[in-house]
Amino acid sequence: ALNQNITFTQPDDMEFGDPDAQLTFSASSELPVTVESDTTSVCTVSGAAVSIVAVGRCELTASQAGDSRYAAASSVTRSFDIRPALATAPTISSVSAGSGEITVSFTEPGFDGGVDIDAYELVATPTGAGDVVTDSFCPSWPCTIDNLVNGTEYTVTIAAINAAGTGPASLPSPALTPFTNAQAVRGLVGVPGDESLMVSWGEITDGALGGGTFTGYQVTLTGGSAPVVETITDRQTIDHSFD
Repeated sequence: ALNQNITFTQPDDMEFGDPDAQLTFSASSELPVTVESDTTSVCTVSGAAVSIVAVGRCELTASQAGDSRYAAASSVTRSFDIRPALATAPTISSVSAGSGEITVSFTEPGFDGGVDIDAYELVATPTGAGDVVTDSFCPSWPCTIDNLVNGTEYTVTIAAINAAGTGPASLPSPALTPFTNAQAVRGLVGVPGDESLMVSWGEITDGALGGGTFTGYQVTLTGGSAPVVETITDRQTIDHSFD
């Protein structure tokens, strides 16, 4: 019987999510060559097309059994890596602000790149002046980014991190402003009258609003049968009479 040999071109590495790749192989006898996957959990072969199943090392063997004229050829093996891909972008579903922080709820990426997502990266960008703040260590949903400046308006994006790196960022969130509780007013004075009490105080400053927006003064009188609460929505009105 005549000898024959197999030529099997080394396949290039692939990335998870790539389309099927075409293999190139032939026998010197021109008899048909069969290629099989030795790692079907990572890759499969149909004809001359190799398909990705998972991230890992894909190992292939080409063989030709011979016929009445040719002896069986020595099999040829080839192997290549299927690398993880970047995950696609998460989708932000809601955001909320607290004191020096913004919390982001989101839908996980539809494509994880073939490996687990290790963390999420949040980037808070001021809509005006200020520093961009990045946090790359959120392990799972929801995520909170802190070290923000109260009273500064930010938009936030989020991206998934896996073994391939940091994927594309989401669309920016609506702009929102971290804030904390306003400080107590200063200079509060009460002057009693005939069955009345006049109270006055100093107008609150922007810096005492905790980064929020003024909505009103709440004036509470206690000591009677029940507390009396009045809300004053004019910032420049700094006195009130309880009769």
